[in-house]
Amino acid sequence: MSALSGRALSRVALPLLSLVLLAACSPVGASTPAPRPTPSPSPLPSSVVGSISFSPPADATAVDPGVPVVITAATAGATLTSVTVTPDGGSPLAGDLSGSAYTVKAGSLAPDARYTVTAVAEVRQAAGAAPVEDSETSHFSTVTTPRVTALTPATIGDGQSVVLTLSEAASAIDVSGPVKASLGPDGTTVTVVPATYAQGQSYAFTLIARNLKGIAGAPQKQTFATLGAATAYAYPAGGSGNMGVAVPLTLTLSAAPADKSDFASHLTVTADSPAAPAASPSADASPAPAASPAPSPAANPCTGYAPPAPGTALTVNPVWLSATRVRLAPTTPDGYWPANSTITVHAAMANLKTSAGNWWGGDLTSSFSTGDKRVIDVNLSTQTLTACKNGVQANQFLISSGTPSHFTYTGHFAIYRRVADEEMKSPEGPFAPDYYDIKHVPWTQYFDGGAALHGAWWHNNFGHPMSHGCVNVQTPTDNTRWPKATPQAEWLWNFDNVGDPVIVSGVTPGLNPAQQQSD
Repeated sequence: MSALSGRALSRVALPLLSLVLLAACSPVGASTPAPRPTPSPSPLPSSVVGSISFSPPADATAVDPGVPVVITAATAGATLTSVTVTPDGGSPLAGDLSGSAYTVKAGSLAPDARYTVTAVAEVRQAAGAAPVEDSETSHFSTVTTPRVTALTPATIGDGQSVVLTLSEAASAIDVSGPVKASLGPDGTTVTVVPATYAQGQSYAFTLIARNLKGIAGAPQKQTFATLGAATAYAYPAGGSGNMGVAVPLTLTLSAAPADKSDFASHLTVTADSPAAPAASPSADASPAPAASPAPSPAANPCTGYAPPAPGTALTVNPVWLSATRVRLAPTTPDGYWPANSTITVHAAMANLKTSAGNWWGGDLTSSFSTGDKRVIDVNLSTQTLTACKNGVQANQFLISSGTPSHFTYTGHFAIYRRVADEEMKSPEGPFAPDYYDIKHVPWTQYFDGGAALHGAWWHNNFGHPMSHGCVNVQTPTDNTRWPKATPQAEWLWNFDNVGDPVIVSGVTPGLNPAQQQSD
């Protein structure tokens, strides 16, 4: 029998002898066996490469990290001279080289790791011959443990949870940190919630997962966050002045309210309207240009004007434009904000919940002021524009609206954007029959999508439809062909502001009235 075989038999015999001794020491008739310590993992079988024996064997996988690493000389005349056991990307493990064996003690290995073992032995040859060095390399991998492969979502609201997805099923988990966690029924997911929820916080925790054999993996650090406080802002912006009485008061929210009706009930709008006499057209800084000849008689679209009482409380109708935008429309007799007033919206929304799971951290208060009640009436039938101020006609002149093939829509609008020097380009491509690209369009005031009031220096045919849907107004600006044109577009620009109502009525000559109704 070889020395190696004898050692193998002795490793088998010793455990059997231990079992006999343990059995002989058991008390007779005891109802409960005496407790025993959990035995340490036994060394794995070995494999021989050259003159060296490796345990764990070469290319072993799923090795229990609790076993020792034992490297021995496997042939007569061989003596180990050096051994290193190194994890990929790490430093060599500490070991003990004693006689013909090198041992890395049990518990030194880590799970989820691959190790390279390099051993060198000196092998004696026949008498008188010099020893031969034998260098051998072996690899093995320890067991895998569940690893976190995904964390979703990364940000949560109140009452929501984070789900961790594991690379394989876990038998148990241990979580430390300001969170609560539970392992899913199939062992492949972990549900995590804050132990105490707070807005705008980052929650860091550590997870240790055990595989189905009960072996614990390395600690895994994970982080998620909670939503910050919801925000809101008002349009017009706080402090805006001289706004038109039809300016849309709109709140834009960072998240939809959990209950839109309840949110709307927390909104109030007030008007500080000091009584003031109605201004006459002559009060403008610049006199109105002489009106162009207009068809007669022309109906006066200006309505009567009475200054609102000071400190008027307003009733508003909330109109939800989307899940996160609400417009507050005044329910005044004319549907406009009081003129020459300070309009204040107060949203008492602190601690109101959103559908996303967060809430507003405080209230919102925002104010803007209106100017005079300026109303622009465009009559398509007579191709006239009438400007009214506080119920009094301020000016009237001929215009050119859209043609029957590019008509101007009727309806109630408000100026929403003003550009003193605009470039207007047809939405159709440059090869379209009606393509246009006009630079330096002066005094442009948009009121309905791409439709605007603006100066037109390229024609002098006011009183007849000429445009692609806009309202052309006479102007001398950039006008080389008619430099003495009346500065009506300039006057209108100085008269108006964002939020002024624009009312388009009548019928474009030659067009079916049903065609030009605004949606």
